[in-house]
Amino acid sequence: YDEAFNGPTTDAFISKLSPDGSGLIYSTYLGGSTVNSFNSDHDSASDIAVDSTGSAYIIGRTLSSDFPTTPGAFRTTFVENNHSFTNFFVTKLLPDGSGLEYSTFLGETYIGTGAIAIDTEGNAYLTASTTSFNFPTTPGAFDTTHNGKPANDPNYGKSDVFVTKLNSDGSTLIYSTFIGGLEVEYANAIAVDSSGSAYVGGTTNSARVELGDPEVLYPTTPGAFDTVPDFSYKAFVTKLSPDGSSLVYSTFLGGIEQGENVTGIAVDSLGSAYVAGFAGASDFPITSGVFDTSYNGEFGELFVTKFTPD
Repeated sequence: YDEAFNGPTTDAFISKLSPDGSGLIYSTYLGGSTVNSFNSDHDSASDIAVDSTGSAYIIGRTLSSDFPTTPGAFRTTFVENNHSFTNFFVTKLLPDGSGLEYSTFLGETYIGTGAIAIDTEGNAYLTASTTSFNFPTTPGAFDTTHNGKPANDPNYGKSDVFVTKLNSDGSTLIYSTFIGGLEVEYANAIAVDSSGSAYVGGTTNSARVELGDPEVLYPTTPGAFDTVPDFSYKAFVTKLSPDGSSLVYSTFLGGIEQGENVTGIAVDSLGSAYVAGFAGASDFPITSGVFDTSYNGEFGELFVTKFTPD
């Protein structure tokens, strides 16, 4: 698609290796070159997914006002305001990497990297964190109001998770919702099952007992594994209904000593979620008979957890 570096700072890149890893089937830059009013351009990709036809879908962040978009895409204009927001982008490449099937801006943020999953119909499921109160949501979605505490500006606050389903040609949001509490959330991973339910994982600081009011905590659901606030960042795992209108379940995951974070998620054919991430202390919940039941790290360990379908 693009053999030339666009600069002047960074471009995203997408490369497809041959099956034996010996060569490049294609490799392309993806980015803009025009600095915006903040005198900056920067393009970076944070996650990739591939459909059954071999098309690659990429989510990332850009500060380039001329980042390439396609006619008819959901949003073709870079969004600027009085804060140095970057914009998320979503791009689908042709199977041979020679062109853009679609490319769109998604919404503005100040922080965060994104994750992407694709269903069998080619719809893209996107998640990340946004500080923008103006991030696009859709009527009937679970939560259309940003929950993060404002920072002296009604358009800017602490971060909420967003979960967005983009249709197969990149032209329309099927649904888009916030998920969050009063403080800070980061979403790092997303998966989708055969029914179209999205599973999201990350970490939240809106799980602290001193916040008190359930209305300002990260939302959990009755009967979920862990709905009790503690004293630090906690990992979360949240499953949305296929239409994005409600939470099928939402649970914390962690101990009370230090913070935890989900960085990867997958789901099997029965709807069991498998999550991996970082545990900050020895009271992380583990089960008997598994590979390692002892906390070995002075500053934290990796964890792998499998949830029941509910």
